Amino acid sequence: MNYYSTFILISDDSPVQASKIPVSNREKRTISEIEYALLHENPGYYTQDELQFEVHMIHKGIPEENRHGEKVLFLEKSRACMRASSLPKRFGWGNLL
Repeated sequence: MNYYSTFILISDDSPVQASKIPVSNREKRTISEIEYALLHENPGYYTQDELQFEVHMIHKGIPEENRHGEKVLFLEKSRACMRASSLPKRFGWGNLL
């Protein structure tokens, strides 16, 4: 399933009272940090599939020249929807996709 022009609401069971920007002490950025950065810089730009693929490319450090082949492999597998992302569940962010 791919979302177009859809707003993903904050989860009812989110533990935060106000949205928090995902920040970690890890050397490598977390998936949440990458999702937040992409959505913050480009609100409403990505579909769910596009966002998840872009996050995958960045998180795994996949070279740009491998983009096409990697996208074919990426889209062959089913993925959890953005409602399962830690942005709406843990950090209190809704997402416009």
